[in-house]
Amino acid sequence: MNQEPVYNNAGKLVGHIETRWGKQWIVKRGLDPLRHKLMQPPGWATDNEHVVLMRERPLAGMILQLTTGQTIWSATADWLDKGGPVGKRGLGKQTHLIDKFWHTGAPAIEQPRMAGL
Repeated sequence: MNQEPVYNNAGKLVGHIETRWGKQWIVKRGLDPLRHKLMQPPGWATDNEHVVLMRERPLAGMILQLTTGQTIWSATADWLDKGGPVGKRGLGKQTHLIDKFWHTGAPAIEQPRMAGL
């Protein structure tokens, strides 16, 4: 399988672009929710550049594979594009998408609309 690397704002390898279920996704593996998950409000963040990459390529979205029992979270590129900014975390500019807009289990090819959008 041909995988294209994806780097974070600091130049560290954080995932790959992979084809799954007939679509291309950014896939990030080995995420420890105790370290990586945002708590207030609960959700996940990604570098703004990853959202731009999803829009430009275009990619289906992002898949997160965790180190814990609930191993897969996914969100479509459209949803991540509507996420909000993250406060200062020392990690560069990031987009935050709260838990209720992520899908757990198989990837979210189609997700319901956010209220008001």
